[in-house]
Amino acid sequence: MVKFKKNKSKYKFWYSPLVLIIFLAILIFFGYKIFRLIGTHRETIQMKRIAEDELSQLSQRIDNLNREISELNTEEGKEGVIRVKYQVAKEGEKVLSIVEEEQQEDKTEVVLEGKGQSKKSFFGWFMGLFRK
Repeated sequence: MVKFKKNKSKYKFWYSPLVLIIFLAILIFFGYKIFRLIGTHRETIQMKRIAEDELSQLSQRIDNLNREISELNTEEGKEGVIRVKYQVAKEGEKVLSIVEEEQQEDKTEVVLEGKGQSKKSFFGWFMGLFRK
C-alpha cells in the first residue's frame, strides 16, 4: 500500500487542474487547426478539378487550332479562305448573292381582330395630338 501511495504522489502533478486545463487548451488549438486544414484541403481539391478542366479545354482548343492550321496550309484551305474573305471566284465561275429584304413593321398600330379597328399606343396618340 505504501508503494501505491508513492506512485500516486508521483503522478499528482499531471492530474492537477492547471495541467489538465493546459492540455485541454492545446487539444482545442490543434483541433481547430485540423478543421481549418480539412477546409483548405477541400478547397484545394476543388481548385485542382477546375484547373484540370481548364487544362483539358485548352488542350482541346490547341488540337482544334492545330487541325485548322493544317487545313489552311493546303491549297484547298487557302482557296477557301480567299473565296470567303474577299468574295472572289475563279475564271468562268459566277457569284450569286442573295439579299434578304427586311420586313418593316409599324409598331405603333395594332389591328384588333374581328373589329377592323386600329389601336394606337400612348406615344402614337400623343404625337397625333400635334399632327392636326
